[in-house]
Amino acid sequence: MCIRDRYRDSYDGYMKWSEQIDNFVRTMDKKKYLVNMKGMCWNNPHFLEYAIKKVKDRVRELKPYPMIAHQICDEPSMTHYSAPGELCFCRYCREKFRAWLKKRYRTVRALNEAWDTKYRSWKEVEPVTSFEILSDSERDNFAPWADFREFMDDTFIGTLEALTQAAREERPDVSVGFGGTQSPSAVTGYDFWRWSRMQTFCEPYNMADSRELL
Repeated sequence: MCIRDRYRDSYDGYMKWSEQIDNFVRTMDKKKYLVNMKGMCWNNPHFLEYAIKKVKDRVRELKPYPMIAHQICDEPSMTHYSAPGELCFCRYCREKFRAWLKKRYRTVRALNEAWDTKYRSWKEVEPVTSFEILSDSERDNFAPWADFREFMDDTFIGTLEALTQAAREERPDVSVGFGGTQSPSAVTGYDFWRWSRMQTFCEPYNMADSRELL
């Protein structure tokens, strides 16, 4: 059984993704263009509720049949397959990123020391893109960008963990995993160590040493 977001693997989806990135490069408006399409943000609680319900409904539908495994998603990625793109800057992600930073640094002062910034409150803190970091000739501290990428990795893997758990709650006797993994990189969400801890099978593509890493 496979549940997937077919929008992402269509030609139409590719063209919309390309247009979205082109618009960002043209305007540098990350809050408008570096967001998940069609409201499908992993930090949007409504989307996560929808995705969990979809998994549970599908698993229940297949309960009368003998199953070897449930493949929750095929070719999942934070972007479009392995395409570069730094997501997501929607309000849900920005709010949760601040909460994530509070747990890590505890105080704004500690954050400023780590980031070489001068924020006065948590409300001022914003995630940054690599474009913003590289365009500042005075900056040699990549911590703001690296923290946001790590946060988005946590977000992506946390979503997949929630979907995996949803399937296991309905059919604990059946293996759960993913197929068609993408290249590990700073923007795709592929921390294979964490992936290997949440699933009982995986079908990785043979690229970027994915099989060796797993």
